[in-house]
Amino acid sequence: MTDLPPGWTRTTIGEVCGVVSGATPKSTVPEYWGGDIPWLTPDDLSRNRSKTVYEGRRSLTAAGYDSCSTRMVPPGSLLFSSRAPIGYVAIAGGWLCTNQGFKTAVPSAEIDSSYLYWFLRFKTSEIEARASGTTFKEISAKGFAKTELFFPSLVEQRRIVTALEAHISRVEQGSNQLHQASMRVRSLRKSVLHHYCSFDTSNEKWSEVAIGDIGDVVTGSTPNSKDPNYWGGDFPFVTPGDIGYGDKVISASRTLTDAGADVSRCLDSGAILVVCIGATLGKVGWIDRPCVTNQQINAIRVDPDLYDSRFIAYALSAPRLNSRLRSEASNTTLPILNKKRFQRIKIHVPVLKEQRRRVIEIEEKIASLEALQGVVHASHARALRLQVSLYKEAFTGKLGLGKSENESVSTEWAEGAA
Repeated sequence: MTDLPPGWTRTTIGEVCGVVSGATPKSTVPEYWGGDIPWLTPDDLSRNRSKTVYEGRRSLTAAGYDSCSTRMVPPGSLLFSSRAPIGYVAIAGGWLCTNQGFKTAVPSAEIDSSYLYWFLRFKTSEIEARASGTTFKEISAKGFAKTELFFPSLVEQRRIVTALEAHISRVEQGSNQLHQASMRVRSLRKSVLHHYCSFDTSNEKWSEVAIGDIGDVVTGSTPNSKDPNYWGGDFPFVTPGDIGYGDKVISASRTLTDAGADVSRCLDSGAILVVCIGATLGKVGWIDRPCVTNQQINAIRVDPDLYDSRFIAYALSAPRLNSRLRSEASNTTLPILNKKRFQRIKIHVPVLKEQRRRVIEIEEKIASLEALQGVVHASHARALRLQVSLYKEAFTGKLGLGKSENESVSTEWAEGAA
């Protein structure tokens, strides 16, 4: 139990708020859609993360509203997405209704809407932990109503909101700066690959070669997933999710036994792996130990006397050539770069000695960028911890009473991140 200051009330959402569920009219009836009644779905909040919302992408006619069980909620109501995903929160800026993906809290006069907004953000992980379901998790209206709520007087609620929003604003400002820094690091990595893997027209030691002439191209395969004799051994079974963009493949989510590797196409150390099917088409990696891949991956077994696997992997990940890989894919629902077309793609490569020299320089630059990215990620994690601490102080009456450690840290951290 959380200790609360004198004058605070401990209750539940359902005791001091009305809880309203939404619904959806039949999408096949055009007369139900396009009217003057704002109607929102969780997807609307995924696109608009504002604290206050007034409308969604679609609206209902009076006939559409009357055809289903959705209900209008007044301004100041708290929209809380109850599934797919759980935890989007917004304040209704006007009268509106929602689909069944929300549980909306209509606060009584003793609850400030902004206070409840931040409280629900604070409680999201706890609400999500109580959700149930198989296909996707959902919190029921009854479960949402049972969410514990504690609050002081209206005057104190509004003071807390003012103090909390000032600190959260600083934390978010710092987080935005960190996001921009992370994007710059990614951009710098692409620039490094572009610089070191681009054809030097002034150097006659470069040559143009088709991927199929660099080495044997092998398409992966998957052993029978129902045969336990094939799975759980020492051979990594690499799938697209295990591959990055030009990096060494460190691990695989699944492994094969010797028997599983025997019925598949086992690759030796030094092979280059390229995802050639699906949304992640163009991801590239290389291996330094034997492995097997699934059928979404084409592997290049390079000739080590002529080519350095790491240079070829970096070159295939460089922006211009990587774009070429994706543009050569078939324009279907599931993009596919078939083996024949993949083998025909040409790449400019310097002599082996120059490949190795460039790999050393590329990896020195990438190591520096990864160290910088590590600092950014650590700062992001600190921002999340700080935000949780600010919530805890706010909703136990400790925020703004004197100068708490978190209040000082929020200012110093945001200034440092910027």
